[in-house]
Amino acid sequence: MPINISDVVVNIGQKTNSVDWFDFYKTILSVLLGGLITYFASKKMKTEDSKKELVQKVALVNYIASFAFNDILIYKREVIDPIRKNLEKENIQSFISGVYIPKNEFDLDYKEYIILDSFNCYLSGLLNKTNALYQLLKQVINTYNDFIKNDIHSKILYKESYVFDDKTYISSFENLENVTNELLLRLYFILKNLNVLQSKYLNFGCIENIEEIFKSLKLEENDELKDLLKSDKYKEIMLYQQNLERCWAGQSRFGCTICYIIRRIRHWFKWLKIFSQLPENCKFVNKKNKEEKPTNES
Repeated sequence: MPINISDVVVNIGQKTNSVDWFDFYKTILSVLLGGLITYFASKKMKTEDSKKELVQKVALVNYIASFAFNDILIYKREVIDPIRKNLEKENIQSFISGVYIPKNEFDLDYKEYIILDSFNCYLSGLLNKTNALYQLLKQVINTYNDFIKNDIHSKILYKESYVFDDKTYISSFENLENVTNELLLRLYFILKNLNVLQSKYLNFGCIENIEEIFKSLKLEENDELKDLLKSDKYKEIMLYQQNLERCWAGQSRFGCTICYIIRRIRHWFKWLKIFSQLPENCKFVNKKNKEEKPTNES
């Protein structure tokens, strides 16, 4: 059966004229608008979820560090300082006894907190070093206790020939004292820097307890901490903290947002300019140059 093309064109034209284009574009516009709203709403929800996760991580580190700090501070007061006083009085053997391992551990997987480096590139490193130092404290305590056990056994087995090895004892104790003091300083700097992070970047009104915990600890009033901060023994930690304080990320402001938008627009125009140009090794350009050469020679 032959098809009359003119009739087909007429039928298409009639159907096209019968379409309500206003309703058509209104439907498309509403679908596009709904899609955009859904996209930005889901993006906003993901951002809020990321912020909440970050807040929870910061709060968790703060709680762990505060408990560990209090534990190490008590350990220094009740265990380390009395031994140090007896050493200064040269009354070593009268106060020899084993020492316990602090209960509250500082055990964090620093890889989960690398996101903190977006605020300061030294934060995750501080957490990692503190974690390693806490494990070192356990080893040093075990070494110290092993020396005490061996000394007691030697004293029982070799009563007449027994001689106390004061040099080894003083060396093992000084290692224990240095690790304890360094750990106390690092825990203090963690709490201090988390308080700065909260006040600068995470001021959402939902983690005010971080600032309250920091104030309740009254860290600046501890005599032990004041002496450690003034000591020349721990210059490396002080230098690390000084570098950390200089490397806080800039805080976002309205002017910064405007500058960011302007930079994006400039970058877009720069990309458009590059995109519209032909590449250097384009065959069309090379062919055109070859055609122009004979004409120039003629």
